[in-house]
Amino acid sequence: PFPANPPVPCPTCTNTFFCSTSCQHQSLLDPGSHNPLVCNLLSHLPLQPSSSPLDDEAKAALHFLTRALSLKLATHNNNKDSQAVYRYNQLLEMSTRTNNTQHIDHIATTTLHPLLTIAAATAAIAAIAATATDLSTIPPLSPTEIKDLILRDEINAYGIMAPSGPSGERNIRGSGFYATAAQLNHDCMPNIARFDFFDINNNIDNNNSNVCTQFRALHDLPKGEELTVSYFPLVTS
Repeated sequence: PFPANPPVPCPTCTNTFFCSTSCQHQSLLDPGSHNPLVCNLLSHLPLQPSSSPLDDEAKAALHFLTRALSLKLATHNNNKDSQAVYRYNQLLEMSTRTNNTQHIDHIATTTLHPLLTIAAATAAIAAIAATATDLSTIPPLSPTEIKDLILRDEINAYGIMAPSGPSGERNIRGSGFYATAAQLNHDCMPNIARFDFFDINNNIDNNNSNVCTQFRALHDLPKGEELTVSYFPLVTS
């Protein structure tokens, strides 16, 4: 069963939604989630549907990059967050690709980097005015860093699906890193299938995560056979 309550919007930036108020409160303390710095950055980015010149791909990239920037900042603070350091290093060690990157190079240089640089500067000024907190040391993300992060997101992220609609349709409402599962190759006749457990508290990964996914064998598998999945929804009859 999926939760009956509607998504909870962030009251400050209105660019982010949570599955519950509990999830919202947890994110405030997470350097890689929707914490106050990320919220401040998003507030200074052109993400509102009515006025934004950006397409959905660029908007999703900015949501991801603000969190990556927040993690990077946590690794540069005087009181370094050891978990943030570990997570940021894990992010940088994920698989990437080096071919056909011209489009990513272009959007990183001409769109994402200027927008993030302006948002970071504006967020720093706003933080000083509101809390006397000096964020002038926000480490910028260079165009090269942005390109590398986007490519890692492209290779290692899976879509987190919204609950099925009245006709069975499903939409992506976010994404998450599944670095091991992302190494699985596609096959039109796969031998395993992905099963999501989003919005259902469970102990599959021993931490009551509600973004769990499982892969189950579709038939008996001989020892040593490569595991493959379909990159497209499986239709059964």
